[in-house]
Amino acid sequence: MAWCILEKWYKVINFLTWVLMGSMCLLIGFQIINRFALHLPAPWSEEFCRYNFVWLTMVASAKATHDRQHLAVDIMPYLLERRPLLKNAVKLFAQILALFFFAVIFKQTVFFCLNSIGTSCLTVRMPILYVYIILPVGFLSMFLFELKNTSVTIKNLSKKY
Repeated sequence: MAWCILEKWYKVINFLTWVLMGSMCLLIGFQIINRFALHLPAPWSEEFCRYNFVWLTMVASAKATHDRQHLAVDIMPYLLERRPLLKNAVKLFAQILALFFFAVIFKQTVFFCLNSIGTSCLTVRMPILYVYIILPVGFLSMFLFELKNTSVTIKNLSKKY
């Protein structure tokens, strides 16, 4: 049941990735036309593009965690190809390490967001919390997706051995 909710959340993240990428392209295009064709700089579009990039980074990182597309050092699985038990144990260790990392960073980003309450953005005068709130949401999503991936790895380990 919980994994079903997580898959629905993944669909939201997938849609949000496309929306953020499209809006970033539109903002950059607007900024280029304004600055070079009309000679009217729009500093708010540059700032929104910067904040959009923060959101896109966190949302796409959560998507990559779900899809197991994050960067990894591939030399260990290659060297352990003939020893599948050890290969899966190393994979499980890396996943547990990632879970620990996501949990620690999630906790720190919650504190970071709480400390940013009352601060506003430079140009657009909106609360900076609207920008930073994606940090704990993104790391919590990464944690939950990695937890699901780890449970699949453990299930596969118990089936094979």
